[in-house]
Amino acid sequence: MELSAGADALLEVIDVYGLNEDEMQSHLGYAVNLLSVTEVARALESLQALIPVTTLVVHTKYWSAAFSERAGEYAQPLNEGIVIASTRYCHGDEYTNHHYELMQNRPRRTESVEFAAALERRMGKVVRCLPGFELDVAAPTTVGLGDAFVGGFLAAVSRARP
Repeated sequence: MELSAGADALLEVIDVYGLNEDEMQSHLGYAVNLLSVTEVARALESLQALIPVTTLVVHTKYWSAAFSERAGEYAQPLNEGIVIASTRYCHGDEYTNHHYELMQNRPRRTESVEFAAALERRMGKVVRCLPGFELDVAAPTTVGLGDAFVGGFLAAVSRARP
């Protein structure tokens, strides 16, 4: 899948290009097993060829990752995006600062912890991958999760810059 003309024109002025798991697979034109280190590593490298930006960010239900020479600088923004999106998933529009604070201490998904560590070992310093939380919710909110992730990510990036 090619980028739209508008997105293509922006590649010269943007540093970070973010995608969710569905958008990633749509750009690639094939399904990716999100817990396969081999498939995800190949997908990130293929995406970089398709979308030549300084940093790619992919957020999924299992993990979120930054792929670039400066990937390590994005650990806090990735975490903030995960926390905000997970809080929204659990509490919807009614979430409070208290819910947000509690989310930060929830356990991470075991399979995601293992995956993130293995992906970083395989790809080295060009990737920073953080696992998602273990979430078991009777009535989750699924609308707006990508926006919540991006909002949390950008808020952390803005706080880190002078």
